[in-house]
Amino acid sequence: MTTSYRPVIVFGEALIDAVADGSETRLTPGGSPMNVAVGLARLGVPVTLATQFGDDEHGRLIAEHLAHDGLTVDRADGPTSVARAELQADGSARYDFDIVWDRESPVLPAGVAPAVAHTGSLGAFLQPGGHAAVQLFRQLPAATVRSFDPNIRPALLEQADALQQFDRIVERTHVVKLSDEDADWLYPNVDPDGVLDRLLDGGVRLAAITRGAAGSIVAGRDTRVQVTAPAVTVVDTIGAGDAYMSGLLFALLQGGDLQRIQQSAVDTTLLTRVGGAAAASASVAVSRAGANPPSRVELSAATTGAL
Repeated sequence: MTTSYRPVIVFGEALIDAVADGSETRLTPGGSPMNVAVGLARLGVPVTLATQFGDDEHGRLIAEHLAHDGLTVDRADGPTSVARAELQADGSARYDFDIVWDRESPVLPAGVAPAVAHTGSLGAFLQPGGHAAVQLFRQLPAATVRSFDPNIRPALLEQADALQQFDRIVERTHVVKLSDEDADWLYPNVDPDGVLDRLLDGGVRLAAITRGAAGSIVAGRDTRVQVTAPAVTVVDTIGAGDAYMSGLLFALLQGGDLQRIQQSAVDTTLLTRVGGAAAASASVAVSRAGANPPSRVELSAATTGAL
């Protein structure tokens, strides 16, 4: 039986990852919000990606990628952004960016409210497009769960300004996922539990901190769980956090979990299930090159009782 999901809107950058691996450079579509949108689409969720890229060679690569996975694209025209990544010996990547982000807030379609609205990374921070992310979260109907992954790029941001923007979005957000590196950069000298406490005390209903091979912590106001990262052979970590995010949101779209998020009815069972699905999704992504989140079949194969 095919499950029907209410639509999701994702707001943020789509760009080209120029990944240097030794003597070879490969060009692949990327950008954290775009990767989250693709991840959800591959899992069978109807997704609109509100983004910005040009009608140029790089832009056409992005358009073909999005069409292949069946997303609806709300595209503003502009130069196509490029992130240049150099792979390190441990599979991690160092980035350099050529980014333009002056996208305005999308006009929401009349009719059914989005089940989830997600933003993050450069699309949530770089101005003037970052103001549009805040505006979008302000204008969404109350029934829409708001999700945020800061996915910090320190080379492009000033810490004090970024923290202010982070707080503007978080105060309107139900679900926040950040990496341990994001947490350290935003809140120096605060341990992960302290960061989670700050988010949850500020009104976030579900917060997660990912820690690479050490797994993740997923928390509600009254409880939190440690989620183990599945043991896999890592090819690279590009898009791992985005796959975690799309897996987490997909798990929340099951049954009545979004309503439980709205009502702050977050318990250990919910956290264990969605954290397990998120970790399984990330494990598939790191087992192959580039930002390549799983299909529904692949996620089901990698998940042991989480969905």
